Amino acid sequence: MIRVKEALTTFLTASVVLDKSRAVTMPHLHSPTRAEVHAMQWHVDQWGEGGAIERKLCISANPILALAAFEAAVKEWPDKEITCRHGSRVLKEHKGQK
Repeated sequence: MIRVKEALTTFLTASVVLDKSRAVTMPHLHSPTRAEVHAMQWHVDQWGEGGAIERKLCISANPILALAAFEAAVKEWPDKEITCRHGSRVLKEHKGQK
């Protein structure tokens, strides 16, 4: 359980960089190469109206991290549509509470 909490803390810290609405830079974080990004097939996305990805919450090569990120995102944004995907296959989906 401690490893998942550490991974989730790392995810939440890194997500600040991915969230362009908060112009925060963290130069100490590793910038993955194109090959590393290609190997990361687990995606957690927040969807906006019209069926477009509003925010990329997590990109990972680790399914445990992606699933933890999905669960954290659902708790953080219960009113938003959030998916956890492996490639194009949707593994978990939260439709959002209205």
